[in-house]
Amino acid sequence: MKTRTIILFLLIMTMTMSTVAVAFAASGLRPGSTAYVTGDYLNFRDAPQGNKVSGARYGTAVTIVSGPDRHGYYRIRYHGTEYYAYGEYLTGEYIETPTRQGSGKRQTEYTYYGCDSEENTYKLMFVTAELRLALRKGTGTDDPRKGWLQHGEPVIILNDRPRNGYIQVMTLGGKKGWAYRTYLSTEPISDMTYEAIICPEHEDDGKNYWIVDTIQWYRNDQ
Repeated sequence: MKTRTIILFLLIMTMTMSTVAVAFAASGLRPGSTAYVTGDYLNFRDAPQGNKVSGARYGTAVTIVSGPDRHGYYRIRYHGTEYYAYGEYLTGEYIETPTRQGSGKRQTEYTYYGCDSEENTYKLMFVTAELRLALRKGTGTDDPRKGWLQHGEPVIILNDRPRNGYIQVMTLGGKKGWAYRTYLSTEPISDMTYEAIICPEHEDDGKNYWIVDTIQWYRNDQ
């Protein structure tokens, strides 16, 4: 009886693994391949079924690192950072996305910039941490905290080359420091609303430019 139980268990495990392998092959998502977001917005997490730390819009391209796991999550790479994303909203088939009028560029990924009255431009990123993110004097948790960056807050990027996982940023109020790159996104946060004036001199170049000192942001449920 014990032998039959073991054989039955092995058969079930073999069938389960075969099912996963077939689904894996059918999806076209293999390590090193490119996948595209099929949902309006896909959350990127710090672990399978973990916390939301970033995300991307429909048509965004990511690289498959591994997966899927038993929960259907893939490990992916996006802008040099690895996350976990639910495979139901990823496809290996290329997605043709609409173009901006007059720009001729695909709306797969956006770069958001700020500009000021002197026509200086600044690359922006957005805080994805659920509550807040520490702004530190240096590139480690032992460095003093200079303040907090709030969920959804846009920050100006001063140096986007990570050092110990941190990049140098500046708040819209002018405070400089280092923030952990994993909790910053190039895309505005899906549960936030942003109000800003679009810089008119940059309207038709295919990128989003906002006047930095006019940006306001708040949670959609408030």
